[in-house]
Amino acid sequence: MVEGRYTLAQVAAKLGISVDAVRRRVRSRALPADRDNRGQWWVTVDLEALPPEPPSFTERAAPIERLGPSVAMELAEELRRRAEVAEAALAAERQAQEAERAAAADERARLVAVVEQLGRDAAAERARASEALEAERGRYEARLERLRSRGLLDRLLNRE
Repeated sequence: MVEGRYTLAQVAAKLGISVDAVRRRVRSRALPADRDNRGQWWVTVDLEALPPEPPSFTERAAPIERLGPSVAMELAEELRRRAEVAEAALAAERQAQEAERAAAADERARLVAVVEQLGRDAAAERARASEALEAERGRYEARLERLRSRGLLDRLLNRE
């Protein structure tokens, strides 16, 4: 184990990470480090004992050229199949939405017809009520006239 003092850049190159990532590790005390009189950071560590940084996702993902033509064709076919399934699901969803829109439009038209019919019924009911009121008024006026003609009205009202 050969321990030495290394710059942040040297440690970053060994680990395969950025200098900022090394700074974060120093700040979190994951790597022992100190500053010299000029402000330069030095990491005291055995570079050979440091495990390399695990490869990133993009580094782990195998380029398609390394997979071989048959695997690439299988992947392309699988992607096409999934795209077809997604397109079919999208078409079915659009069709269902269109059916819902049509049903909603029919329901709106039915509601408008009901409201219009209610308006007509209310107008007819008002006309009937007005006619009934006029007929009732006519009956009471005729009764009142009969009472007046007999002189009974004045007696009832004590106007004698």
